[in-house]
Amino acid sequence: MKILLIFPGLHHSLAKKKRRHKEFQLIGTTLPTLAALTPPDIEVEILNEYNHPVNYETDADIIGITVMTSHASRAYEIADEFKKRGKFVVLGGIHPTVLPEEASKHATTVVIGEAEGIWEELLKDFQNGRVKKFYKAERFPLPHEIPIPKRGALDPKSRGKRLFSPKIEIMQVSRGCPYNCDFCCVTKFFGNTYRFRPVDSIIKEIKSLGKIDYLFFQDDNIVGSKAQAKEFFKKLIPLKLKWAGGTTLGTLQDDELLDLMNKSGCITMFVGIESLTIPFAKNRTYLEDRLEYYYKTIEKLHNFKIMAYASFIFGFDTDDTKVFEKTVRFAQDACCEGAAFHILTPYPGTKLYEKLDKEGRIFVRDWQYYDGEHAVFHPKLMSAKELEEGFEWAIREFYSVKSIAKRIWGSRTRPLFAIPWNLFIYFDRKFNHQ
Repeated sequence: MKILLIFPGLHHSLAKKKRRHKEFQLIGTTLPTLAALTPPDIEVEILNEYNHPVNYETDADIIGITVMTSHASRAYEIADEFKKRGKFVVLGGIHPTVLPEEASKHATTVVIGEAEGIWEELLKDFQNGRVKKFYKAERFPLPHEIPIPKRGALDPKSRGKRLFSPKIEIMQVSRGCPYNCDFCCVTKFFGNTYRFRPVDSIIKEIKSLGKIDYLFFQDDNIVGSKAQAKEFFKKLIPLKLKWAGGTTLGTLQDDELLDLMNKSGCITMFVGIESLTIPFAKNRTYLEDRLEYYYKTIEKLHNFKIMAYASFIFGFDTDDTKVFEKTVRFAQDACCEGAAFHILTPYPGTKLYEKLDKEGRIFVRDWQYYDGEHAVFHPKLMSAKELEEGFEWAIREFYSVKSIAKRIWGSRTRPLFAIPWNLFIYFDRKFNHQ
């Protein structure tokens, strides 16, 4: 018996407009985790479409495809083609979880929620010829039930092993988020509490990776469980790694935690500020001057030699066309080494989608455009065109040569890391985006 697991690429209509650097298209831990859940007597192959074309002539018995909303259009194309050839197709991931009936039109069966427990049951049913249309977990997996991903099933190109490119590994040490932001699916998919894997299991997994250049933790908040995070960082120190992760501004007020992050090898922290006008619960502060709180928090990161990579979203009902310059100037003045700008996207399953759908403001239903780079709804205080143009301007302005020089000089935090990364994005936007 053989299983082919697929991470789909961009839909063809967008792939022509966006050139993606394959060496950075690592596919996370979802499919390697499925491989780890699969009995050892079953052969598993993982295909990353960013690096390899899909082989529709495969002799695999089961085709499994993980589906994010922005990849749904392409995932459905792949699934439909395999179904035409008589293959057994399984769709899972966030998008099929929130829209299982839609996904079922393209699949033999749909997995709803996290895979632990469900995947094993599905495989047994397949072997016994009694597969169900839907598989849904009755509870969230406990931390100790989450296995170490089987990375050996990945092709080398999906693990950062390329000439002149770093070897990067991705890990997930926790799941869940209590904040349930209107625009986010994480709480609905992973639950409203942090489930931190046993620290010894995490350390064992890291040691199994061999020599790597960088480790990226894909957790929504690697410090969600502060006590366990501190224990984890202490055990990371002897491993002498360089790593990056994400957290909220509130957790970064703890100097002991920041010191342990620095000593354990943290070089970059992704912080979701999201908006300068809306006080999200995850960044709650009792200070009257919210911007001052943001400035001081980023300064604290710099004091502990950690680069700040801030995330911002444009298009909230409080945003007019002035928001782009205001946000970029803040990120420049705070000397953020990096910033990710997004267009607010009403992903299905979120409270934002329900609100905008009820108000009749969503005008694009093609999932390939739900990528944080296209306006798919009518904003309140600007036009959709102005939203897209402002988004593009923000990226160009923040990653201009003048801005890079100002920010890196002002921060002076790990310039040997910050300069190459900023210049990479500068040249990428200049030459690879049409």
